[in-house]
Amino acid sequence: MSNDPLYQTLVYPELLRRQAHEALQAQRWAEASHCLRELLSINPNDAWSHQWNVLAAMSLKQPEQAVQAAQHALLQLPFSETWARVKILSYLGEAYELLRRNRDALRSFEQLLDIDPNHVSALLGRARSLAKLMDHEEAARTAIYVLELHPENLDAMAIGAQSLTKAGAPEKALPMFMQYEALKPASPYNACMVVFLMRQLADCELPPLPVPRDWRSPGLKVNRCSVSPHMHQHR
Repeated sequence: MSNDPLYQTLVYPELLRRQAHEALQAQRWAEASHCLRELLSINPNDAWSHQWNVLAAMSLKQPEQAVQAAQHALLQLPFSETWARVKILSYLGEAYELLRRNRDALRSFEQLLDIDPNHVSALLGRARSLAKLMDHEEAARTAIYVLELHPENLDAMAIGAQSLTKAGAPEKALPMFMQYEALKPASPYNACMVVFLMRQLADCELPPLPVPRDWRSPGLKVNRCSVSPHMHQHR
């Protein structure tokens, strides 16, 4: 590399940026990560490099590096860059999940939901984090809200059914397990849960398939405010 100051401050960073962009497009994550780190050694406040470094780190299964890159990116990005902040908060929540930092994951997903209350990935991340924190009723409410938006979302059905079971509402969990089984048969765990709950509720009238898409009950009343920007925050 030339020692010319003009080359080092103007030409070389632009060459690195182009190389990083090409590597990102080709999904050559290690090469992209190297270029982005080089760029950040030249300009530590480069928001572009930080935000793409998040993607590279997650693709390389490096959640700790992804968390650091995301935190730097959020500090550098203006609040007007809504789309970029949403993507970074989503990756940040997923990175915290991989690190089993469930409260931090929940906080990241809720910050994203403050921007976009109907962001499905963030809602599912919120539900997963709540379930891991043993708040099964709130996890079920969040999963049910996703199903109100997307009635055949299998991830929401799985989280909701398990959370309803653990929250002590097996009569509401069973239709969700059965609907999941109807949409995606041959799941051994799901089939076992259907049998288990049917035996547990042997004295109850079981719903036929296809089941109604309403899993709400007086004990688990859902309203849209519970997963809106005004939802209960687990800070």
